[in-house]
Amino acid sequence: MSHEIQVRNASPALPATPDEVFGAAGGNMMMGPPQPSPAAKLHRMMRGRYGLAITLALIGATIGAIAGWFSQRAEVKSSAMVSIDPVVRGITNADKVMHQYDTFLRSQPFMILSDKVITSAMNTDEWKQIGGWAPDVEGTMKFRAGTEATAIRGTQNIMISFTHPDAQVAQTGVKSLVKAYSKLYTDMNGSALRDDLQALEGSIQKNTAAMRAAQEQVINLARPYGSSDLSVLHDKMQQNQVDSQTKLLDFQLALEKVNLALAAKNNNAAQAEKLTPEDIATLGDVTMATYLNRLRELQFEKVKNKLGAEHPTSKRLDSEIESTQVFINSLAKRYKETWVGPPINLGPNQPPMALTEANVNWLKESVAATEKQYEAFKTQTTEVGRVRHEIERLNNEIATAKTELERAERSRDEKLVQAAQTGVLKIVEEGSAPEAATDKRKQMAFVGFVGGGALPIALMLLIGMMDSRYRYSEEASMDMSGVTLLGILPNLPDRLTDPDQAATAAHCVHQIRTMLQINSGGEDQQVYCVTSASPGDGKTSLTLALALSFAASGSRTLLIDCDLVGAGLTARLDMAGPEGVLEAMTNRSLLEYIRQTDIADLAMLPVGAAQAHHAGLFSPAALRRLVTEAKKHFEVVLIDTGPILGSIEATPVCAASDAVILTVSRGQQRPIVEKALQHLLSIGARFAGVVFNRAQTRDFERSISGMSLRSVARHQQTGANGNGHGGPGGFRKPQEKTFGPVARAVASSFNPPTDGSSRDDA
Repeated sequence: MSHEIQVRNASPALPATPDEVFGAAGGNMMMGPPQPSPAAKLHRMMRGRYGLAITLALIGATIGAIAGWFSQRAEVKSSAMVSIDPVVRGITNADKVMHQYDTFLRSQPFMILSDKVITSAMNTDEWKQIGGWAPDVEGTMKFRAGTEATAIRGTQNIMISFTHPDAQVAQTGVKSLVKAYSKLYTDMNGSALRDDLQALEGSIQKNTAAMRAAQEQVINLARPYGSSDLSVLHDKMQQNQVDSQTKLLDFQLALEKVNLALAAKNNNAAQAEKLTPEDIATLGDVTMATYLNRLRELQFEKVKNKLGAEHPTSKRLDSEIESTQVFINSLAKRYKETWVGPPINLGPNQPPMALTEANVNWLKESVAATEKQYEAFKTQTTEVGRVRHEIERLNNEIATAKTELERAERSRDEKLVQAAQTGVLKIVEEGSAPEAATDKRKQMAFVGFVGGGALPIALMLLIGMMDSRYRYSEEASMDMSGVTLLGILPNLPDRLTDPDQAATAAHCVHQIRTMLQINSGGEDQQVYCVTSASPGDGKTSLTLALALSFAASGSRTLLIDCDLVGAGLTARLDMAGPEGVLEAMTNRSLLEYIRQTDIADLAMLPVGAAQAHHAGLFSPAALRRLVTEAKKHFEVVLIDTGPILGSIEATPVCAASDAVILTVSRGQQRPIVEKALQHLLSIGARFAGVVFNRAQTRDFERSISGMSLRSVARHQQTGANGNGHGGPGGFRKPQEKTFGPVARAVASSFNPPTDGSSRDDA
């Protein structure tokens, strides 16, 4: 959530409502006043820290400049120059200009700065004699950092230089570098080049032979199968093996069931005698089922024809029925002789099998045949898998040999091009006398100055960005754009003894009261609820101080204590008792529970016996009735309630009031205040404005002219001719002991001490 909450300002006639703050469609927030500029945001983050930031920036800049200056040393540079003749002689084509000579020349500085050349230079006897860096990782990095190599455009020359604070090291370094590069260049075009070409030719022949031998083996292995890709065939044979194994297991399980049934054959003999032809057909005997169907057809035909017994057709049918019945009986007898028990279940998708000798023999033969088939599939699958894996291994060897062959051929071609297109290296200058190099101390000092000065400022900005507290009154008006800043209150000690501080605080409270009266739009009656985002923001002290100010200005004022947890108003005015605001709401009667104070035009409705667990009884409707009744008898009603985010009763009280005064104290966290504002908007509360409490001296001195402050202080000290600032109708001296510093300051402004003593001592 942004720290710049956009809320419309309360108009003179009516405070801001949520409908005025949010758009009518979709509840989107309307565009409010312009957002603070980046400069304003930076000022807010740096405010109060400018002096420290500038001091630290100056110290950091000084340290950075000194560190930058001494981080660099005055260095000298020794230079050398080599030349490459573009005419090739005695390698491939004599007296022929190198192909792409310019490109070759531009590549040589990178060769000079390569690890191979630099390591070789650091291993020379000259470099070791001066005690140069060791040729390890750190030493190589240092050597390379001091080395420069540049091809001079438009010439055949390459400039090489070495920079170091020591002149001897600089000259030795560049000489060692030229020596190492010259040796490497000669080796690349001499015996080393020939050795490399011979090694590459041997690698090419070796990989070519290996690749051909592997290809022949693949052809021989794949010939019986017609293809070298055996993955599909192998997968199919594996599936056949699995299927035959599953079928074999099913047959073996069925055979075990049959053997168990055959073991119990004698026990089933009596059951076999009871089998009818229909039972036999039901048990799966196809022949019996066929003849039974034939018998039923003959019997049906005889009944259908309705012929006499002597009719030839009837005789024929009787003869066929009799012969069929005889055959059925013989089938049943033979079945009973071979029947050993009820049919068995062969598998989930197989029909039950009758336990006959024929079926048992078929099952045994099926087990043997399936087992033989499984072994054949297993042997074939193993062999095809072996061949497949061998072919895959050979293919991997072919791929590896092919890759190595291509690499060797490519390297050979590069070497041949190099041999045919490399000119003659000449050393023009081995190493000049060292001369002063560029002095980088000023540049590094400037960098250190800028960096050292920017770091503390960046740190202060980071601290300001992370600090989400309200520190100055202007921040409240800027972050809560649209909500009126009614005024600010100074940070006062609990024992207020300074008349100037008291006068300033009273003046601020009267200014807040005046702003409320002006913004009320001329209405004679107004109900204000004073709340805060969290406890300790000074809302109770503000409520009491405003009540004293309103009463002193002649307005009939009623204080209502709805803070069920703190009950600060009730305690400060010593109005504790068994009855109060809860009874007034419950009995719908206000006047009988109101208690008069010692202050003219100021009455009080205390909290009574209501406590935190009674917060559920505070409904918006009951509070509106109470507020409506209070408006009939009083011109101003001030309600003190708990923090809007920490108490249940604060929500209905704020919703029932005409306007809400939000108290924000210095040091309060912005996110908490933003959450409180959003909550007040969501319940339809109207804003009278915000009061910034515990402001620093510079805050309220900017909001009130110095002349006005001095006038108020002088009036406080002289006592205004001894009569005090009594206000309309006179202002009786209150009992201020428990009022709090702000309220005591307001009360003292109407009854200033005439003997110079402090009222706080009373």
